[in-house]
Amino acid sequence: MEDKEMIEYVTLEDDLDYLVIDEIETENTTYLYLNNEEDPDNLVIRKVHPDNQIVPLDNEDEYHKALLLFVKKNKEEVTE
Repeated sequence: MEDKEMIEYVTLEDDLDYLVIDEIETENTTYLYLNNEEDPDNLVIRKVHPDNQIVPLDNEDEYHKALLLFVKKNKEEVTE
């Protein structure tokens, strides 16, 4: 029997549920890449504070850094 990966959802400040599509940890920061199940065009990136609270990114530079991490990790899937 295969182990099935659990699908994880989080509810954000907009009271919508988001599917966690990826998680990347770097430099003591964990970034969550989230997709709204009701609206596939609604993609967001958040980070996890040490107290496990999910919060928005600090600024546009951090957004670009997190996006670059995602693209590098998923390069083959992004280019298909």
